[in-house]
Amino acid sequence: MRRPVFDPQDVTGNILYATVQNGAGSGPGLGSDTRGTVLKSTDRGETWTDCGLQVEVKPNKDQDITDRLAVDPLNSNVIWLTTRAHGTWRSTAAGAPGSWSQVAGINQTLGGRFIKFDISAGTVSGVTKNMFIGTTGGMYQSTDGGATFTQMVGGPTSLLRASIAKDGVMFVTTYSATANGVWKWSGGSWSTVSPDPARIYKSVMVNPDNSNEVIAASSGSWSAELMWRSTTGGNLGSWSLMSHTRDKTEAPHSEMSTGAGNIGFSIDMIAFDPFNAGHVWFSDMINVSQTTNVWAPTVAWKLRVTGLEEIFVTGQMVAPRVGRALLNTATGDVGGFDHTSLTEPPARGMSSYIATSSSINITAVDIQASDPNFIVRFGSDGWNGPPIGAYSTNGGVSYTRITTYPTANARGRVAVSATSRNFVWAPQGGPSYWSNTLGATWTVCNGLPGGIVPAGDIYSIYAGQVPIAADRVSGNIFMLIPAVPFM
Repeated sequence: MRRPVFDPQDVTGNILYATVQNGAGSGPGLGSDTRGTVLKSTDRGETWTDCGLQVEVKPNKDQDITDRLAVDPLNSNVIWLTTRAHGTWRSTAAGAPGSWSQVAGINQTLGGRFIKFDISAGTVSGVTKNMFIGTTGGMYQSTDGGATFTQMVGGPTSLLRASIAKDGVMFVTTYSATANGVWKWSGGSWSTVSPDPARIYKSVMVNPDNSNEVIAASSGSWSAELMWRSTTGGNLGSWSLMSHTRDKTEAPHSEMSTGAGNIGFSIDMIAFDPFNAGHVWFSDMINVSQTTNVWAPTVAWKLRVTGLEEIFVTGQMVAPRVGRALLNTATGDVGGFDHTSLTEPPARGMSSYIATSSSINITAVDIQASDPNFIVRFGSDGWNGPPIGAYSTNGGVSYTRITTYPTANARGRVAVSATSRNFVWAPQGGPSYWSNTLGATWTVCNGLPGGIVPAGDIYSIYAGQVPIAADRVSGNIFMLIPAVPFM
């Protein structure tokens, strides 16, 4: 599901819409992995109704896209959707099936990025008069309630995000390093206002009630995410780099480089709290953070993630009967955990134990049944990087990195003997291997078919399948059921 959109005029907060990948139905050029639709709820998401519009939706590939789906803020019956591959659509009957029509005047081959309304000019024919639709090829503007659109000239082209205040002042970010980063639309003209023109900016947010207050976040690597702020309209020379502290008591395992002022893990969205001045939230790839005073000399951010975890589970879970850990898990991005409590967040994750050049993606974990303090993990350095493995002999208090690998294939699954520190590793694609030297030397598992764990990216097999396992009593018995690619 992509970001839900509430009806701005519904004071109860009950009515919301969302795009969702449903893997069913038919549509123009839609494959089984991209089919989607628009859903509507009138009871805060307890139940949903299909609005009957078949469009392409790729939730995990649309992480940097928002505001494709929008409700006219001055007319709850008018719903807009701009898509990645099938143009822009409008319903004039609150999303009812059969009420959608494709909007003319916008290049249908361009990917839609966002929809924004300028309420400062009021309505025409009962709908918001001025609106903007951002695409991969530039900005389209309508001044007649969406009846016609004109592509704007002189402004940004490679559009990513936008934020607009109630007085019509709008800020836009671009995803091209040569497109000047942050742009401002004010008084009928464009200007470039990037805090640092050498950087790319994913997110920008203007206070809806005060267009002088603006925050922009640059997008670099996980160790170079910076945030700027302005209280004078975001014009050139008005930005100051934000210094900050980071309270991670709600997620003590959340490791992050603090070099060069790093503030987040690929900052995704920023939001002003409409009910509390100075309160601001932002989300990134892993966490949600909040401050109660974004204008303080040093901004105190706190991770607010109790009950929330945006981590993709990539391997089996192991629950030892005894030992230090109650549960061993494997996840993408941060590698997983050795949980010593089922009610409190873990203090550390694999990213703090095993140094990598990128994110740590562990997909295999197993224990020795007779000694659950012996833990073995395998994965990849980066999303599709080289193999990475490590073992612990003390229940996860510390880990030793495995440095020798018999293959360049990565990830896969692992099974540990019940009575010894011997283990079998089945990487993605190719043969499986076993080691009785803690990974210092390896031997091919003769007699086993190749590709026990199919080749492919990290998503291709990880749907709870564990094709290889060790008997929990006999140290000489391992069992195998070749995996079937998840459909």
